[in-house]
Amino acid sequence: MYLSGYAVECAFIALICYAECNNNFKDTSAFVSNGITGSTMHQLSRLLSVSPSIQTAISADMTQKLRTAWSIVASQWKYCQLRYYNKDGNKDDAERFVDAVRTLHALLLRQQGEI
Repeated sequence: MYLSGYAVECAFIALICYAECNNNFKDTSAFVSNGITGSTMHQLSRLLSVSPSIQTAISADMTQKLRTAWSIVASQWKYCQLRYYNKDGNKDDAERFVDAVRTLHALLLRQQGEI
């Protein structure tokens, strides 16, 4: 789960850079003006707050698939807990999480013209 959640985080950061035509996240308004630095870069809700195209896509999705995926990933993405977790998780929860990540990751890549 950790690596799949981290993929969403990285795709968000890449989208923010893409939207602002920057190659370095530290040069974006998210970093400079909105204070998304250090550990806050791992907070998906903070990254969503500076990604209006993703906010619009999630709220406009009539199938609710994006909203559901966002809800699953945002509620279960606990960067530090997952990174250092030393116990087996629940297989069904992990599969649901990875499926939701696939949905969000595809959206983030589409917004950048990658797929």
